Amino acid sequence: MSADISVISEFCSGLQLFIVLSCILLLVPFDLLIVGVVNLDSCEADYRIPIWMISMAGLLIVERMISCMDKSIEQRFLNCDPKPCVHDGKKAFVDWEKRRNSNKSMPLYAVISISRLAVFVSTIVGSVFVFSSYSNRSQCDGLLYWTAFVYCILSLVLCVLGLLLIGGIFCVLSMLRFKPR
Repeated sequence: MSADISVISEFCSGLQLFIVLSCILLLVPFDLLIVGVVNLDSCEADYRIPIWMISMAGLLIVERMISCMDKSIEQRFLNCDPKPCVHDGKKAFVDWEKRRNSNKSMPLYAVISISRLAVFVSTIVGSVFVFSSYSNRSQCDGLLYWTAFVYCILSLVLCVLGLLLIGGIFCVLSMLRFKPR
């Protein structure tokens, strides 16, 4: 039984999980792209919704490709310079962390950050388009409108959950920092 757990943990901690998640996450932009292109002139409530879906799909695909490039650089480093064992000591681990950080591409990290910010801003802009057209949704193709609507709802919920998680982490860290001794 422990062999099964080690196989599962090895799968979940590695490149395979990243590849599987990337493939699943690419289904969303391709869905937005196909629905947006097929129904480009099918929304009289707000003509910007299909255009937004197409541009959002492009942003998501570019962001995923850039993230994959970053992950491949990291994986190449890990293949050439594996993480030291606990028995190697703290100094070996600190040296390895320095080499790992120096291997990271700062321009690539900046592009990833900008692309994620663009996805976030575009999601908010698209949500304004979609939610302001809610009362006139019958003037849009059903698949087009509800695909955009569900995407906006899920994206905003995930953003709120992420912000709550980050806020919770900061609260815990601040409580640990100012804990009376």
